[in-house]
Amino acid sequence: MVPNLSFWHVGVFLIYPAAIALGFWLLYTVIRLAVRRGLRQHQEWLESRAEPGNAAP
Repeated sequence: MVPNLSFWHVGVFLIYPAAIALGFWLLYTVIRLAVRRGLRQHQEWLESRAEPGNAAP
């Protein structure tokens, strides 16, 4: 290890990338859940508009 590297620097090199990765993972999770919810609501909306008597043969 580099002799001029203090404990603070080692912590920054380990924690900073981990915090960025955690932020990206949380962002991915929020977007994924929002898309799933939106698709589910859209599917429910489509199903509510379907009328049983007007189905195509």
